[in-house]
Amino acid sequence: MPSAKNVLLIVVDQWRGLMLPKLGADYLKLPNIDRLCAEGVTFRNHFTQCVPCGPARASLLTGQYLMNHRAVQNTIPLSSRFTNLAHELRRGGYDPALVGYTTTTPDPRQTAPNDPRFFVLGDIMDGFHSVGAFENRDAYFGWVVSQGFELPKN
Repeated sequence: MPSAKNVLLIVVDQWRGLMLPKLGADYLKLPNIDRLCAEGVTFRNHFTQCVPCGPARASLLTGQYLMNHRAVQNTIPLSSRFTNLAHELRRGGYDPALVGYTTTTPDPRQTAPNDPRFFVLGDIMDGFHSVGAFENRDAYFGWVVSQGFELPKN
């Protein structure tokens, strides 16, 4: 039996889909994203189900419309009765890891009242495990400077 393929799903906030060199924004310099686009799949006609980011991710990762999962704004808990991409990937033998967050507040009916996830604007959806911080500003800004751009002083 062939080994399972690696899957990389990138979900970003506040980024228009057309803002990729592959999709026409050739003035942008995104070498790593360009390589991922060249070697993988790029969705050219994909739209968010809702805003803001937390409910949109809940829809994307559960496959549910907003009216069904009812996490209609950031900090509204997501019911544990819904499966999600991470749980389904685990059932398929994958180990879903996450860099960043999903802006998910856990179901209070299944979670202790003093759980630290209730004290942040949203955390990691059940089923994923965190593998690191998502902000490496020094590396990014160093790359920007290496491309000949001047950074503001503040």
